[in-house]
Amino acid sequence: MRLCGQQAVWNYEEENGILTIQGVGAMEDYTDPEQVPWNTFIQKIKTVVIRDGITTVGDYAFAGGSNLQEVTLPGSVEIVGVFSFKGCTGLREIVIPEGVRVLASKAFDPYPFILLNLVLSCVAAIQAPLIMMSQNRQEEKDRRRAENDYKVNLKTEIMIEDLYDKVNRILARQEELSRLLGGQAEGKKHDGE
Repeated sequence: MRLCGQQAVWNYEEENGILTIQGVGAMEDYTDPEQVPWNTFIQKIKTVVIRDGITTVGDYAFAGGSNLQEVTLPGSVEIVGVFSFKGCTGLREIVIPEGVRVLASKAFDPYPFILLNLVLSCVAAIQAPLIMMSQNRQEEKDRRRAENDYKVNLKTEIMIEDLYDKVNRILARQEELSRLLGGQAEGKKHDGE
């Protein structure tokens, strides 16, 4: 546990991307995202859990955490600082407790960006099943086409074999006729002598 306020400490669980802040009182205010003690992990943090007892979310506390998806604020939080969640474009849900007296005007990204992120997420959620269904349909068409090609090739092979047999029979018959005609021609020569 490391300090992030006079009586506030933090812990980061790397295996599941959870940053936990606990203690009593206010978190420290920072003037730049680089000063935040968990700055080296900021892109890996997915969930922030602030335990009961913390009263202030510091300025720039989670700024730039684009992979941050979920934040749990306890009822003890009274102040959410400036740029606390700026650049948290992946943030899906945050419940602001009733006890919050001050919510800084720039605590979150401006309205259009959050709305744009929500719209793009919804579009992706709608497109994914449609893409999967079209791929499945295409696979089914490809399977049917391959099956049909196999049947056509098999039928063609059988027909070619049948033609070979007919040609061979014709050639054999032709040779037989040639021998018979050759034998009759020789017989007439002998008769004429």
